[in-house]
Amino acid sequence: MKRWWRLAVLPVAWGLLWWGMPAANAAYATTPNPGWYPTNGVAYAMAVSNNTVYLGGGFTALHNSTTGQTVARNRLAAFNATTGELLGWNPGADGTVRALDVGPDGTIYAGGDFNRVAGAADSSLAAITPGGSAVGSWNGNASNTVRAIIATSRGVYVAGNFARVDNAAQNALALLSSSTGARITGFDARVTNGKVRSMTLDGNTLYIGGSFRALAGQARDFAGAVDAATGAATPWAPAAICSECQLLGMDNDAGHVFAAIGGPGGGRAVSWEKSNASRDWLRHGDGDCQTIAVADGLVYVGGHFGPTFNGTNRHQLAVLNAGNGAVQSYALPFTGTDHPGLWALSAEPGQLRVGGGFALGGTQIRRYAVFHTIG
Repeated sequence: MKRWWRLAVLPVAWGLLWWGMPAANAAYATTPNPGWYPTNGVAYAMAVSNNTVYLGGGFTALHNSTTGQTVARNRLAAFNATTGELLGWNPGADGTVRALDVGPDGTIYAGGDFNRVAGAADSSLAAITPGGSAVGSWNGNASNTVRAIIATSRGVYVAGNFARVDNAAQNALALLSSSTGARITGFDARVTNGKVRSMTLDGNTLYIGGSFRALAGQARDFAGAVDAATGAATPWAPAAICSECQLLGMDNDAGHVFAAIGGPGGGRAVSWEKSNASRDWLRHGDGDCQTIAVADGLVYVGGHFGPTFNGTNRHQLAVLNAGNGAVQSYALPFTGTDHPGLWALSAEPGQLRVGGGFALGGTQIRRYAVFHTIG
């Protein structure tokens, strides 16, 4: 997911952090805003662009906690990012949406386990207009689940469980034309022995994570980086953290790559140096870490862990100091089972957004929640 606001705040925050001043603790409220939330399913994907929040998942209806109104929304919905108002954008998908991003021209790209979006045939990939109709000239397709999307001026990066894209062999990672959905053949990362579950982009370097063991013929254990134009593997190669895990979420800042990891033995959150792939810190949860976001010197980690994260009582969300991985005091009042937990995060100036399969104590809000900054 893009977070254009981050460009303005991170240089200052990280300058203070790495010169010895601790990051401020999260300043968000712990009571969610009233408003719309999915009545069923799981919210897996979120994209924020031009004051609009796009939400994707397995839901088929939304409910308003204030008015009591319920409306149909098949796995895709949009809200005003400031007011929380439900927008008329209603393309609809016939299967679960697991990835969303918005291109520079405002086109919304969706990936998941569907066959039709906005009434058009779309195999695991779709391009949707801001008005909610299918982009007729875009014919991107994948042979299996798409789990991550990054839309750029160069094209649309897609990652997942597929072996074919645009009806051609291309395993787990591909770059597609923004205008037609055709595979850009000059990009070939040659992912082998596994799949890609997460991506984060920094300039001309695409960092990827998943369950794979090699890129372009070079050994890479679950994490690596490729040239964003060609797909050629870069020297960035973190040491393996586990033997059977997979990276489910990734993000980056000016000097570091952060990952959320799931697998046997519980979840993990990790920070690596961009310069040499050395590990800054590693923190453990008692369940999978599934999504991660960095903002203003803090790392937000979501998953289905609980009651413990790094020896601290935390359910589904932990906030860490980005510099040293120290667990911060901020915690949300999740109730009930911790599974399936959090799958989407967006930490913005003024608002924290979380999506997943959770419930919050003392409120109706489920599966999608917004928390305003205190003060």
